[in-house]
Amino acid sequence: MTVILFLCTILISCEVKKSASPVQTHTLSHTTIQYAEGFTVQYQGNNKLVEVKQPFQGATSGHKYLLVPRGETVTKAELDVHVIHIPIRSIVCTSTTHIPLLDYLDEGDKLTGFPSTDYISSANIRKRIDEGHVADLGVDLGINLERLAMLQPEMVMGYAMSSDYGQFEKMEELNIPVVLNSEYLEKHPLGRAEWIKFVALFFNKERQADSIFSMIEKSYAETKKL
Repeated sequence: MTVILFLCTILISCEVKKSASPVQTHTLSHTTIQYAEGFTVQYQGNNKLVEVKQPFQGATSGHKYLLVPRGETVTKAELDVHVIHIPIRSIVCTSTTHIPLLDYLDEGDKLTGFPSTDYISSANIRKRIDEGHVADLGVDLGINLERLAMLQPEMVMGYAMSSDYGQFEKMEELNIPVVLNSEYLEKHPLGRAEWIKFVALFFNKERQADSIFSMIEKSYAETKKL
């Protein structure tokens, strides 16, 4: 099933990039989750309450993020909820699997840092790296926190293999919000692909993500039938 999804992605990549740019995006567009089991989203007025239900294999609790429109204040938030103002204007990712999602959403220009940039193959992002717009932050498990602090990204998208959040806690001590992405735990290929909707929430691009995912879903079904 994973191979089928990979083939689908290759088959539609050119078509997706051509159609993604013209798609109109709206802040209040709502999205629905069909296959992904690892995250949920609730729309609360202008805010979005996002929960990553299982941040790592065997986790007994998740993480909640309250996405608030830039310029608006939060009157009250639960103690276990991280508040993030959106749309975000800069991001540091920690996995190469996050890069295509930025590309599909036309948000590659928001990436300002990445651990071990040599592993990135996206032509768009490689160009930004060559131009000096994306800082190499060192090895994934030992990100250079001083470089990260200098960048001051509005969000770090990380992933966890265990409950050891030591590095992420240090980032948050630097006033840098950390959001965990656990797409790798999805059992269904389309569930993993649907995490494009998760990333889209932070850029207010739900409609664009829905459109792209629909194309992936259609191509997947056609290829699977063959």
